[in-house]
Amino acid sequence: MPMDSIAVYIEPEAPIRRELRYAVEVLLVTLGAPYRFINRLEESSMYGATLACVRDPAGALQRGTRVLAVQSSALAHEFFAGEAAYPAGEPGFILHRDISTPVLFCDAPQEYDADTWLETARRQGSVAVAADLLASAFWFLSRWEEFKNPLRDPWGRFRFADSLFSLDSRFTTTVVDAYLALLADLLHNVLAAGGRRSWWLPRWQNEAPFAFCATHDIDSLRKWYPRRIIGEAGRLRQSWRHGGLAGAARRARRVVEEWRKNPNSHNNVLELAEQEGELGVTSTYFFLAGRRHPHDAQYDLSRHAAVARLINEVGALEHEIGLHGSFTTFDDVHRLGEELELLRAHAGPVVGQRQHYLRFDPMISWPAYATVGLEYDASMGYADQVGSRSGFSFPVVPYDLKRRQAYPFVEIPLLVMDATLHGYRHLDAPAAWDVVESVLESVAAAGGCFTILWHNASFDELDMPGYGEIYWRALEWARERRAWIAPARDIARWWARRGIAAGATWDVASSASG
Repeated sequence: MPMDSIAVYIEPEAPIRRELRYAVEVLLVTLGAPYRFINRLEESSMYGATLACVRDPAGALQRGTRVLAVQSSALAHEFFAGEAAYPAGEPGFILHRDISTPVLFCDAPQEYDADTWLETARRQGSVAVAADLLASAFWFLSRWEEFKNPLRDPWGRFRFADSLFSLDSRFTTTVVDAYLALLADLLHNVLAAGGRRSWWLPRWQNEAPFAFCATHDIDSLRKWYPRRIIGEAGRLRQSWRHGGLAGAARRARRVVEEWRKNPNSHNNVLELAEQEGELGVTSTYFFLAGRRHPHDAQYDLSRHAAVARLINEVGALEHEIGLHGSFTTFDDVHRLGEELELLRAHAGPVVGQRQHYLRFDPMISWPAYATVGLEYDASMGYADQVGSRSGFSFPVVPYDLKRRQAYPFVEIPLLVMDATLHGYRHLDAPAAWDVVESVLESVAAAGGCFTILWHNASFDELDMPGYGEIYWRALEWARERRAWIAPARDIARWWARRGIAAGATWDVASSASG
């Protein structure tokens, strides 16, 4: 191992040793720091620095050299042995980079000044951190609250409104990003004190400062069908209630004008793919391959040759074709597998998917993805709010809480969806752009992965005025800042290869792929 690599020591008697090990691997892979687990702290002299997860951080400094000793909280060990969804005690807080970040598990909760730790690491080459960053990160990354909290919306989804982020506003959807930033600064100072520099793996391809994962769910290829026409009648009634006869007449005129210009504004997928190609952008198009429920698409891949032709045309433009698991595949692994094979029969290799309506539950969905052999999933986002569902804006290899080991695929967090802004938050285009830009700025600052979902129907100016322009504006924002803009498949494969290069011990299917 290179001399700037990290040795990792976790006390062998720790009840949640596997969980701490998982959290360490997620964070160190994200940093791109080559690492190896050791059995005794006394072995640490061979490495550039040692990350030790121990009950007594101060005592660990006497047993090794260049040690970053992070508390392994007794409260965390007790908590994860129980059935509670949320820790009962007050969190501790760490002031770092002018932001006070809460930490779920601290044996002696208080506010800590990270500058003191950083200065100690810089001067002495070792430092003790009296807050359990790793168990706290694990709680978010593993989706423990969803495992123990049974609340779901009518679609079977875990809502932002029921999450810790909503219940306690001191926790934000960037909380694990903040843990990562602190860990990076501390390890950098420990390495620097030993005369070593952190020559770590580039985070993104071409050393881009952050990634932009461009995705589209293709839910509709035909705008005007019976249910849609009935829905339009309802919109006319709503216009009448709010604006009287004049309001209804304005709406009717707009519908007629749109019909004359484009009788089917949802038949725009190829145009969208071509426009992205002209910008040098490749993205992921998630197509439905099942039609068993009223909420599924109005197109049928198994019966309509035109849909297969469209998929081939989009693929020929070098965009990725992914599966949009239909409404009933949420808890049916057999149907998910059938749809995956059907799409592959028309599109060739399909390696990833996103669930329709974001009907995603990690305790049900993640085992299904492992069973059908997916390389990645891109479903883990909130429908009712923007931001990361796990507090982390980076891909992860998710954790199986029942088997206590990592799954063999990559989960790409979904951060922004058009339907969240328009359908749940009822924002007009200018206000929606402000939200998108805010998330972009946060992800860019963290060096993370900004995953955006923009349905092809959102480019319809009648129903969602200005929303199509938001997507192009977000792309331009990322291009100007030299982001790596890539489809989900490429993001997942890059991340899996980085994990192998850093020394990850998990087995990810995509690591051996293209």
